[in-house]
Amino acid sequence: MQVTNTLTKVRKLQLLSPVATLNLNLPAMPVEILYSPFPGVSTSVEGQGKERAVRIRDERRRPFLEANREPLALRNTFLGLRNVEEAANFFLHVGHFQMPKETFSESVITGADLYLWQEVIGSICVQGWLKEEPLLRTIKGKKQIAGVQFAVPGAWRDLLNASSTKEQRWLAGHIDEFSIAVSNPRPDERPTLRATIHAYSVLETILAVTYAERLCGIKRALCSFPDCNTYYEVRSKHPRQYCSEECGHKALMRKRRSEQRAERRK
Repeated sequence: MQVTNTLTKVRKLQLLSPVATLNLNLPAMPVEILYSPFPGVSTSVEGQGKERAVRIRDERRRPFLEANREPLALRNTFLGLRNVEEAANFFLHVGHFQMPKETFSESVITGADLYLWQEVIGSICVQGWLKEEPLLRTIKGKKQIAGVQFAVPGAWRDLLNASSTKEQRWLAGHIDEFSIAVSNPRPDERPTLRATIHAYSVLETILAVTYAERLCGIKRALCSFPDCNTYYEVRSKHPRQYCSEECGHKALMRKRRSEQRAERRK
């Protein structure tokens, strides 16, 4: 188990219950992300071209996956995946991206969906949780509200609609499953609180650590260097383009070489 963030101020925790949305003001406390993956899995790359996909199968004969993987590193590695081969190796060590519909089953993520999920998660890291809007349907010639949907680009809509109800709550910023424990190590010491957010897939773990970050007021931005997929922490109001001096230097060198090639063509 890894303590990923510590709340430094009183924060408002929003819970989505079957009846109503509850807002709770809680004292500052450490937040722990507990990832409980499935048993060991096997992965394979299937298909060709745009149909290439990673198939993830539960394997009872393989040892259980470790449950103490660092959630922030998990998210960063996922956002940096460049192809389905890298994804297959990644999921082999961390388990299913999304919960399979049946226990001891399998899940599939296509290369196209992999890149869309990277866009969705990156957008949440930078801009915050997905917004919801009324879902309008024409009934007997009149438009009526038939529910709610995410206000997202069309390319994301099918992907998000196919997600589970639990994942959709996470995507909207509603914590789904957590517990708070009271610790009182000595009778003469003041009791302390510790929150644990439970996650059962890679996607849930990524959204959980993002939720904890936003509770702490952490903001992120994507590095402007094209070869870098790092979402760095924004720590000041001063404008910044790159995650590190190294990326800034690489970008400058690339720009200079491009200008020199253009000058030689004249």
